[in-house]
Amino acid sequence: MAEPIPEKPIPLAPKKVKFIVVHHSATPRDKTTFEAIKKYHTEVFKFWDIGYHWVILGDSTLKQGRSEEYIGAHAKGVNFESVGVCVVGNFEIEQPTRQQLETLELVLNQLMRKYGISPANVIGHRDVANTLCPGKNLYEWLKEWKKRQIVNNPNYLDEVINLLKEALKRLEEFKKSL
Repeated sequence: MAEPIPEKPIPLAPKKVKFIVVHHSATPRDKTTFEAIKKYHTEVFKFWDIGYHWVILGDSTLKQGRSEEYIGAHAKGVNFESVGVCVVGNFEIEQPTRQQLETLELVLNQLMRKYGISPANVIGHRDVANTLCPGKNLYEWLKEWKKRQIVNNPNYLDEVINLLKEALKRLEEFKKSL
C-alpha cells in the first residue's frame, strides 16, 4: 500500500461554507484525548494538523482543532465547503453525555450564525459518506435537534426553498455545460 501523501494547508473561503458536519471519534468517550486524535491524524493519516475544526471531549471541554481559516480533512467531498465538529466517543455503543450535547448545541448555533447555515445543512458524516459516523446514538440526537430547530424557526421552510432553488440553478448550469 502506498504511503499517504502529506496534506497541505488550503485556505477555506468563508463564503463557501455551506455545511457543518458532525462526527464521533469512534473511540472510548472517557479515555480519548484531543492529543491522541491529533497524533493519529498527523502520524497515521499524515495530515498537517488534526482534520476536525472543533472537538468536544468526553468531559464536554471544547477544543479548537484545525483553524477555520483552512479546509478540514474530515468528510471527503465536502471538506472544501464545510466545518467539521467531532464529539469524542463511540456513539454506536455508548451515549454522548448531556454536557457534550449542550456544548455541541452551542457550537452548532454559533457556527450556523457565523456562516449563515440552515439547520438543514447541519449533517452527520454518514450523510455524505459510507460510514456509521457519527454513530447511531448521536445521529438520532442530531435528527431530533434539527426537528426542534424547524419548530423554533418560522423561516425554516423559506430557507429550504432557497436551498432547493440554488441546487436547481446549479443543475441547470451543469446541464448547459454538457
